[in-house]
Amino acid sequence: LEKFNILRLIQKLIKSFSLEFDSKDIHLELKTDFEYCYVIGDVFQLEQVITNLISNTLKYTPNGKKVIIEVNSTDSLVNISIENKGAYIPENEIENLYTKFYRIDKARTTSNNSNGLGLAIVKRILTLHESSYSLSNTNDGVKFEFTLKKADDSEII
Repeated sequence: LEKFNILRLIQKLIKSFSLEFDSKDIHLELKTDFEYCYVIGDVFQLEQVITNLISNTLKYTPNGKKVIIEVNSTDSLVNISIENKGAYIPENEIENLYTKFYRIDKARTTSNNSNGLGLAIVKRILTLHESSYSLSNTNDGVKFEFTLKKADDSEII
């Protein structure tokens, strides 16, 4: 585990997905009050988490809608949420989405770039980071939220 700036990682991933979001006319927005936000974690594993979550929003957000990534913090935790507007998950399906190979749309094939492993991987990595996480419907979308341990300011070089 190491200290790193989670905002820099998120900004890098937003940039790497920008052409794909533009092609679907989806506006991807980062909301935060921080210029820097240091967390403790495995940067490569957490990049996989955020990549999987952003990739899901790209797949399931209708054209012309919005994806909002928010980063806030408390004294000891950083809260990260990714919400895609215009999407909905049936309530009885939400818990199943963490199961390997599970997909809501059973007719989807792997040719749609979905093998049903994304959220199972996210769950495993966040569990190893002792993070809390949740997936829920909002008034007009779907939001995935998770926490990471905040790096102590005195430790930052």
